Amino acid sequence: MEISKSQKVYNLIRNAIINRRLSPGAQLKENEFSEKLNISRTPIRQAFKMLADEDLVENIPNKGTYVVNPTLDEMIEASEMRLFLEEKLVEQIIDNITEEEITALDILVEKELNSYEIQDILKYLEINKEFHMILSNTCKNRFLKKAIENIINVMHVHLIFYDKFYEVNINNSRGLEQHKLIVKNIKEKNKIKLKAVILEHTNDTLKEIKSNRNKSEDLFEDGFF
Repeated sequence: MEISKSQKVYNLIRNAIINRRLSPGAQLKENEFSEKLNISRTPIRQAFKMLADEDLVENIPNKGTYVVNPTLDEMIEASEMRLFLEEKLVEQIIDNITEEEITALDILVEKELNSYEIQDILKYLEINKEFHMILSNTCKNRFLKKAIENIINVMHVHLIFYDKFYEVNINNSRGLEQHKLIVKNIKEKNKIKLKAVILEHTNDTLKEIKSNRNKSEDLFEDGFF
């Protein structure tokens, strides 16, 4: 099946954001995309809406469409909420996780290692999100589960912009090793250690995001086309 024009534009912009060829706060101009891609504005608007649904761009009335630019306060608040919610989740992970889900976590850890080896940030981000979504899936309280999944989506956007992916030494990856510990403690049904490593993981992620945000001018390439 042929990909629609709006899907092509969506893929183009999304990949540019993820690969940091568009910086936070960059304006996306309909007329520029229309001229460069030789298409009408309708599929471009549709692509912008798809990206907005993922919280990757925002439409500001009477100004235009911009790549989202989360503030440091927003990042801190999101991390604090994630800490609070995941603390509630630990008991349910141990009690409800299935053998199939544990196997899936093991596979994702191996795939995460491979994503570092081949320097594929898109693959890494998808794996990281899927890992945490499996954990959230163990929650039987549908309201808590929804809140956790919402905050994972918010944090996913922050990682897209400010994760230290390209600086990671795969022989000493903080995030990868913590994911391994999370799986290990789940297998051992050790709720105390699982809670500790999940809270450490979230706190360390915030520290890295804050550090990278402070030097964000070094992270993004100039130009899109």
